[in-house]
Amino acid sequence: MSRALTLCVVIIAAAMTARAEQAAGPTAAPSAAKRIGDYMMDVAPIQGPTGVAGLRVTINAPPDGSVVRKFEVVDEKPFHLFVVGRDLKFFRHLYPAPLPSGLLETREPMPPGEYLVVADFLPSGGTRQFLRRIVSLGGNVRGDSRENARAPQNAGRPAPGSPGGAFDIVTNVRIQPLPFTLTAGKQTAFHVMLSRTEDGRPLVNLEPYLGLGGYLLAVKHDLSEVVAAGASTDGLPVSLLTFDMTFPTPGPYVVWVEFHRFGEPLAARLEVTAR
Repeated sequence: MSRALTLCVVIIAAAMTARAEQAAGPTAAPSAAKRIGDYMMDVAPIQGPTGVAGLRVTINAPPDGSVVRKFEVVDEKPFHLFVVGRDLKFFRHLYPAPLPSGLLETREPMPPGEYLVVADFLPSGGTRQFLRRIVSLGGNVRGDSRENARAPQNAGRPAPGSPGGAFDIVTNVRIQPLPFTLTAGKQTAFHVMLSRTEDGRPLVNLEPYLGLGGYLLAVKHDLSEVVAAGASTDGLPVSLLTFDMTFPTPGPYVVWVEFHRFGEPLAARLEVTAR
């Protein structure tokens, strides 16, 4: 069993009790009220001359809300940050750099709009966390009480070459999910076959990255569920990736599958429905 799959057992057991809560009340400032016993995440936009130029993230630890300044490396990075547009079309996997002040910063231009921000990290001396917030870029950050998303069942994957690690979702790769029928609330070996859209030929020469064969992030259409999973490297370099995961509740999801080929990190998008 791979390192990522071993870690899965510990993380997912704790995460199963963390259910999405419905946000309530008016829009709040970034420093929303903190609940005792929870790690909390604040997100603020970095304004540039032409709009949002990046994000600053602060992690506060229980019980006193002190700023977390030290993070352990998880899958070769101290902090993984996912940014997903409300329309479920914009997607980024970024790596904010920890600063001496305790802030984490990533430079990545983003269009105005509302985003789901998901953080995966391990605070030094603590347990692995998987937090989320909904933010409005180009306006105020909106507090959302659904910080605790589902922890990764495996984790890790990088983003490519621009200073912020931005990349576009590739459109010339087709994802074929197996099985075709997904049962909500049941752990599934979710297989995805990657092939070229122009001729249907399977992709070959897939490469491991951060110790994994591939990475998957699934977000329910109403943003109430977020699931992450990593694929083993056992099947590389062929095009079939397998993710052991659970779609927690019925409904439509958007899935991003991240993979590595010819030294380049790529991602492809898929819509599925769990029943």
